Parts: sequence; C-alpha cells; structure tokens
Amino acid sequence: MSSDPPELNPSTSSALGFFPLGSSYYPPFHTPDDWMRDVACMAEAGLNAIRSAELIASWEWIEPQKGQFDFDWLDRLFGLCEKHGLRLLLGTGAGSPPIWLLDEYLDVQIVSQDGVPYPTGTMWGWACIHHPGFRAESERYLRTLLERYGEHPALFGWQIHNEPGHPAISRVSGAVDFYCYCEHSAAGFRSWLEAKYGNVEALSEAWACTPTRHRYHSWSQVRPPRSMPLEWGSPGAWLDWRQYIDASFSDFIAWQNRIIKEKDAVHPTTVNLVHLLSADLGAARGIDAWRYPGTCDAFGFDLYPVDRFKDEPFFTSLQLDYARSPALHAGVPFWIPEIESGPIGEWVLGPSHATIARDIRRYLLDCIAHGAKMLLYQGYREWDPLPLHWGALVDLNGEPTERYHEAAHINRVVGSHETFFLEAQPARAQIGILVDQRNAIASLGMGAAEMLLKAIKGVYYAYWSQNYPVEFITPELLADGKGQGFRLLLMPFMMLVTPTCAQALKDYVSKGGR
Repeated sequence: MSSDPPELNPSTSSALGFFPLGSSYYPPFHTPDDWMRDVACMAEAGLNAIRSAELIASWEWIEPQKGQFDFDWLDRLFGLCEKHGLRLLLGTGAGSPPIWLLDEYLDVQIVSQDGVPYPTGTMWGWACIHHPGFRAESERYLRTLLERYGEHPALFGWQIHNEPGHPAISRVSGAVDFYCYCEHSAAGFRSWLEAKYGNVEALSEAWACTPTRHRYHSWSQVRPPRSMPLEWGSPGAWLDWRQYIDASFSDFIAWQNRIIKEKDAVHPTTVNLVHLLSADLGAARGIDAWRYPGTCDAFGFDLYPVDRFKDEPFFTSLQLDYARSPALHAGVPFWIPEIESGPIGEWVLGPSHATIARDIRRYLLDCIAHGAKMLLYQGYREWDPLPLHWGALVDLNGEPTERYHEAAHINRVVGSHETFFLEAQPARAQIGILVDQRNAIASLGMGAAEMLLKAIKGVYYAYWSQNYPVEFITPELLADGKGQGFRLLLMPFMMLVTPTCAQALKDYVSKGGR
C-alpha cells in the first residue's frame, strides 16, 4: 500500500512568487498619521502582507449608508502597501453586514430554534445567508469591491466571509443554539429534501421515529426540526437538517467565489474556518470542514491555541493536522489567515493567557511544520474599541513588543529560505483517523459530542506522543482510494457508519489495511 502526496494548485502555492507573512490591520481604529508608520514598521519586521476589511473594519465601515461609500482609508492602505512592498488580502465583507440592512429587509436576521432573532450590534454573521435581500446586497457590495480593487497592483487575494457559522447563538441557559429557522431557510430546506428524497412518502420513512413519527402528505407540511434526538426528536430529521446547514454555508462561500472569478481570475481566494475541534466538531455551527477546499483556491484555518500547552500540549498539533487534512486531500494550499498574536479574551477578568514571544515562536513553527503556506497574525496593532483585551504584535501606541521582535526573527529566517519553505511539504502519514461529519452531528444530537472529541484526542495523542505523523480522512475519500497509503486506520467513536463507509472499510481491509 502506497500513496503519493497530491499536487498543489500551482496558481495558489509557489506561483504566488512569495510566502505571505503578515497580519491583520484596521486603519479606522488608528489615527491617519500612524498608518504610514505602522506599515513601514511591518515592512521592517519582514511582513509582506496585510489582511483588512474582512470583519472589524469592513462593509459596515465602507458603506455606512446604502449606496454611499467611503473608500478613503482603504484607498490609502492600498497605496501604503504598494509603496512599502506589501500585498493586501481583502475581505468580501459579507460577515460584517451594515445595520441599514434592517431598514431594507425587516426579516433579514437569523432566527434561533426558539424563534428569537439574532441580536444586532453584538457579533458578526447576524444576517441570514438564505435571505434573498442579503444575497443581493452582498453581491452588489462585492462587485463594487471587485471593480475598484480587482486590478490594483497591491492586491494579493480575497478572503471570503469570516469564520462562517461562528459564533453560534448562546441561549440564556448557556447552551449552544442552532439556526437559522426563518422562512427563507425553511423553504430552502424543503427544496433540499425534495431533491434528496423525491417524494414525501420517502421522507416520512426516512424520518420515522417512535413516538414522534409524522406522516407527511405535502412538502409544505415539512418544517426544520427543533428537537434533537436527545429531546425525542427524529434522528433522521436532525441529521438532514444539520447536513443542510453544512451545505448552505459552504455553498454560500462557493457562490461568492464564483462572483469573484467572473471579474478576477488572477488573484487567489480563501475562506477561514475556526474551532473545528470544539466538542461538536463544528456540527452546532453548521461547519463541515471537508466541504470547503473545493469552494476556494486555498483553505484557511484560524489558530487560537486553547490549551496553552499546559494540560494538552499536543492540541495545537491536533488542530493543525485536522484542519490541514481537507486541504491535503483536495490538493489545495493550507493557509493560516489568523494567528493569536497577543493576550486575548476574558473581558473584565483580563486575558486568560499572556501570549509572549515564546508562544509566537511555537505557533509559527507549528504552522510551518504542518505545511502552512501563508501566516497572518491577528492583529498587528492593538485597538481600543473592544471591551475585552485583544493583544497584538505592537501595543496600543504602536510600540513594538517582544512578540513583534520574535515574529521579525522568524520572518527573516523564512524570507532567507523562501523557496525552500514554499516547496517543502510534511511527510505523508501512514496512520489515518477516520472522521465523518454525519457521525459528529449524530453524536451532538444524542449528547455524546464530548465523548467523540475525547476519543479523537485519545487516539491522536497515542501516536503523536510516539512521534508518528497522523492525517484525517473521510469515508468518501476512503471510498475513492485516497486512504490506501495508510497502514493503520483508526475509528474513534464511530457510532454512525453509513453503507458507503462500511464498504470503503471492507475494501481497505481487503487490500491489506489494518
């Protein structure tokens, strides 16, 4: 049994001509006099890329009123990048919709399973991706960006949305909530089900569950389930609903990518996912990481090491291996659009971890060792509108910290051997871990999400601690023969095994796999 590494898409790896090393930067939160100094200091530290306008200063800042644009600060940022030799990764803005959308579309907010609209003025992603008005306005705004910056010499690429599906709504009880239950989402769900089952009789059989069984006679009777199997809801309905949400988010990213490629076929696109290895493996947020490599040119993952290397020193490596595997099997570059760059979180109690230079070194070396071909910090400079602490490479006054100097050191090393780091790839693993988002959905719905995560951590640690590389794979990829390079395949807490998965496992074993 053997397997050759997939070839990377040349248009988005070494053909870029450089290894992007940079940070997020949001000029509206700093005085204009500081912008030139900040960008110059980035260049001095070996940073060659900036990410901006994706969320914190984005659509809501650029089009504060419908049809009235303020591009002055972004124009100047592009000019400074061109002057100092930096390239800019520009956000599409859909993750940060302006409040005037509610003036135009009263029902644009996403709706929780309890029928509560998502609050505005709190976190990003409050508008429903199924709402036709939101789609139309997002497309209009994106086409405006493409027309203005699509051919700018300092443009590096496009980041589509920002951490789709995150954050999930938090109920008063503190439990994770699910969305979106608005009429637009429900209508899309019925269309998705009709395409899958063909008729309501087949749907009734698939959703059969005692004592909550329904017999449907028309598609108009079908509604998104509001109860998990743990709450006596239909397992079939729950599984379909969460898979539909998974598909909706990835389709939303692919839709924006198509709009970009109509106008700009030159610059690469990416999307950034986060917290893929939370207890539900993204099932609560509707994020199936394996759907995304085909939606963009590069697959992005935001790294915020939650273990802080104390109780679980292996967890950062696990996160990176889990995030990199979809990109690896799809043959697209693996990028890190956000890396924790300073003390972060915990509101009035202060940061939960005082990120220092040693952390910056470890984050970067871990990312590079796991095959990342773009590294961007979040962010370059602290900003003050936030009520929680959010550290960066330089402080609130723009003064360098030890984190800045450590990043500069790593940048010099990578820059001095840029060709090597662009072309080098981690050794392919002979040990695979089988994961299936349907299994994660079922585990979450039956109250076993924590058990699934513990099982994945356990089998990963067993081999990580012995210096064995590990990759992840899905039943579909296994069925396509992508797992034949593994000598050992592990199945942590696979309580749901589909016929496709069972046949793929049988074929794998028959060809010598264990």
